[in-house]
Amino acid sequence: MAICVGHAAFHVKLRNLGRTNSTGLLGLWVLCGVLQHWNSSHSDSLCQLKSGVQIWTYIILINFIYIYNVQYIDSMAGWPDYVVVTGAGSEDINGVFAIQEGFFHEDCPVYGSLSDFSLSVCQSPDDSGKLHWGWIIGQGGVPAYGSMSQKDRIPSGDWQCFQASPPGPSLHFIKDDPDAAAKAYLQEARQRASRAKTSNPQLAVTVEAFQKSMGPGLPWQQCAQLRVEVATLLHDCEQMEQALKQLRAAQELWPSCPEALLLKTRILRDALQPSEARLAARQCHMVLRMLGEKGGQIQKACERILQELGEGTVLPEQFFPNFLDCEDADVKEKASHIADLGPTKCDLIVAVKVSGCSMPNVDGVYEPSRVISNQFVVFENSFGFRLSLETMSRKNAGPESVDKGWVIGKGAVGFFNTASRADNGLPSGRWFSFPAASECTPPSCTMFRRAEMEDSILQVHNARLAGPSADASAVAAAASMCLKFLQRTTVDLWKVAFVLTELAGVFRQLGLHHRALEAVSKVLELCPGHWEAYLEAACIHAVMQHPFEATVPLRQLLTARPADGRAAAMLVQLCESQDLGKELEIWLKNHAESPLVAEYLAKRQGEKSELKAEPEDGMFADFQLEDQREEVHAHWTLPGHIRSKDVSVNFKQDWLSVHVQEQLLFEGDLAHSIRPSESSWTFSSPHLTVTLCKCAQAGKFRRWEVLQKEDAATRLQRLGGLPFEEKDIHWL
Repeated sequence: MAICVGHAAFHVKLRNLGRTNSTGLLGLWVLCGVLQHWNSSHSDSLCQLKSGVQIWTYIILINFIYIYNVQYIDSMAGWPDYVVVTGAGSEDINGVFAIQEGFFHEDCPVYGSLSDFSLSVCQSPDDSGKLHWGWIIGQGGVPAYGSMSQKDRIPSGDWQCFQASPPGPSLHFIKDDPDAAAKAYLQEARQRASRAKTSNPQLAVTVEAFQKSMGPGLPWQQCAQLRVEVATLLHDCEQMEQALKQLRAAQELWPSCPEALLLKTRILRDALQPSEARLAARQCHMVLRMLGEKGGQIQKACERILQELGEGTVLPEQFFPNFLDCEDADVKEKASHIADLGPTKCDLIVAVKVSGCSMPNVDGVYEPSRVISNQFVVFENSFGFRLSLETMSRKNAGPESVDKGWVIGKGAVGFFNTASRADNGLPSGRWFSFPAASECTPPSCTMFRRAEMEDSILQVHNARLAGPSADASAVAAAASMCLKFLQRTTVDLWKVAFVLTELAGVFRQLGLHHRALEAVSKVLELCPGHWEAYLEAACIHAVMQHPFEATVPLRQLLTARPADGRAAAMLVQLCESQDLGKELEIWLKNHAESPLVAEYLAKRQGEKSELKAEPEDGMFADFQLEDQREEVHAHWTLPGHIRSKDVSVNFKQDWLSVHVQEQLLFEGDLAHSIRPSESSWTFSSPHLTVTLCKCAQAGKFRRWEVLQKEDAATRLQRLGGLPFEEKDIHWL
């Protein structure tokens, strides 16, 4: 038994040590070996007194080493995580010194920099031979700067020069602040960048400093820009492969980053790859056009490179998916009806601008989402308002008198409506208010942004709007015909991307998810400035039950366009449906430029505060009872974070239970009998309503004064002691 206790105590101590010095770990390791050896050689002597004395001696030694090391670890708690050295005459010493875990000298931590300098405590004698404590910055045993100080305090100033150039440095300290550490590394990286161009070792240190400046809390746009900065440095140092690697990492976060696309163009041009360089230049040019940035330096640089390389008319073959090839004659015939190739061109609505409304956030630009309503695209603005074609019944008309009209709303509430135009089905300019917005002035102006598009391409678009009725093979063949037609005329990246994105949407609707992913991946590779492709990629991952993967293209789009309401609405919806982890929560906090994301974060913060403020018992105890002739309704008001999936209601003829999460709202016998099969419940946050269908007795329905069953004494107490007769019960 003593041996078992000894081993258990030892392993508990060892697990709890965490950060410790090498002497303590070595002592524990040796003692563990002694215990194991003694255990094997004395297995038959467990009852001997000598054996017990030896075991407890080892346990005492283990506890002594454990207590020493725990005290040692506690004494380390006050040390900074990073020491930032600035102003030193020897420039290579300036930078961030990080604490070196597992390395200690004289019971004090050792700090190290990326350029292999160390900061540590030491003792040195004065003229009389008396030892004094001090701190040294040095390398390979050679001191560069030193300062006399207390052993347990790193000096911030008064550093003297030893084997380094004056002046001495200044030090400041960072503890429990990763963002400050990342900024310090970035400052060091940029200071080293000018020297890195003439020294390979300096280049490696500079790149590593840039890497450390990209902390997990850094917004994707800033992180991508830093990677472009690193790639530019590597390009200047003629490290082309490494530069392209950094650009690929930047585009994983921000595929449409103009600076990354321009630098990629220059690298490919210098590598004598004109076709790829020309494509990268066109991608950059299109992104700038989509972002509305015209006439800038990047655009002019793209135009110069395109002029230098020539326009070109053919896209690389690898950008066309294999499934676009079709040899079936019947399919080709169907495709020819879908894509009737010819010179005819039509207008595609790419945005709707609404103005003149007095309701906040309704005015603005509405862009096409990937949602379809009545075979028409649903448009969304930055604040989550939707413009959609809906079915509406006429007032004071029969049940078959139904029209389709355009509605502006949010969530499940409509605020304004207008009729469809007879010629093209678009919203007319005459808006009216629904009761929910009766006190607001409706919009007074509706404008459309149009893009000229070949009629054959619009037919592919209409095939997606038609939904599951489309023939996937015929639509794919029609898309192939459209792409080949575009190749023969002029290569318009936006049109090619539009066709492939619509094709991906058709495949998604038909359940061909892998083909859909293949098509949309080609779009993002070919045309990173086609915003609808990011939305389509998210939709495909969502229907494939890959919610976290669905957030990636949405976050990429919000990195390029922080105010994109379509991406923000989808991202918030994914976050509300399930917990997607800490990483996404951190990302949202660092990308709150979108009004919808900011609104979601504020709601989440309010829910956490509300949850903390709620009592443990009786959280939802109060409810209102509404008695009607054939039904009785129980109403609860729940906290804002409750969702319908958290509610559970069970009906029996004389019994009811209502649970929300793990809290019990009601459970017990009912005042009167109900019809369970006809009873129901509804939840529209924050209101929960349970509807009970009464049982008739002799053709009449009893009045419900309370929900729960009560005996005569309980009823008498509820009525304040007033007696009652059964015959006085009201019947309806």
